[in-house]
Amino acid sequence: MDAVGSAVDFAKAMEGVASRAGADVQTTVLADTTRIQATKATSRSIADAIRTLADSSSNDGTTLVYISGQGYTRHDATTADGKGVIFGAKDARFSPDFDYSADFGIIGESGQIVITGADLMDQLSQIDGSVILITDCDHSGALVGSKSIEIDSTDFNASTSALTSNLFDSSAVDTSKVQILTSSRRYEENGEAKSLGSVEHSAFTAMMLEGLGYDQETQTVKGVIPVAEGNGITMNSLYGYISDRSGESACTPKMSCAMIDTVLFTF
Repeated sequence: MDAVGSAVDFAKAMEGVASRAGADVQTTVLADTTRIQATKATSRSIADAIRTLADSSSNDGTTLVYISGQGYTRHDATTADGKGVIFGAKDARFSPDFDYSADFGIIGESGQIVITGADLMDQLSQIDGSVILITDCDHSGALVGSKSIEIDSTDFNASTSALTSNLFDSSAVDTSKVQILTSSRRYEENGEAKSLGSVEHSAFTAMMLEGLGYDQETQTVKGVIPVAEGNGITMNSLYGYISDRSGESACTPKMSCAMIDTVLFTF
């Protein structure tokens, strides 16, 4: 999977949909956009980018952060060293020099920890307005908790009932500030997208780009936008589309509950 290419295509898809909706959207890709000599994201560059977003954010705005990378999570059971069993991508090179005890984190090619889930959420909470985090990382379901809700986008009553129960569950994540959509459950690796005609993206990102009407060959949004419902695109409609298609891959997307469905675009 080309993490940089996924970020580039997602940014272009958002720009294309925004143009169709006549919306004012600013996109920034942290890594180099040539895809050939991509600059890898670091802890510092991520923190700096989020700080820039926070400085320019407003209470009536929406900030969407998409992250694609190699994720890991820690099993609840502990080993002799007290760090627990680590689940990571197949080609991950874990190093004894780093402590991987965080519930979720993203690692670099040499095994270094780029950022933990806790640090990422702390940084995002500094942004004003609505904040959305979309992660295309193995095991990123850990971000929304092992006992969090998987929303049924077709059954509002069931989702509302689940949300009410979740409010009184001390183990559930606090999503009052940041709404999260992840590519996989806590102990899952991302599915491949070969059956969807994409070798560059994971199944999750390939389905999301497809739902946004993005054509990878021309790098433009063309024709009908499948995730659009009524007069717009919301987080529930995006999640619902990906969830309906997830049977074609090994991934199971998760989304944290929110009292109000976040509107991304209106037409």
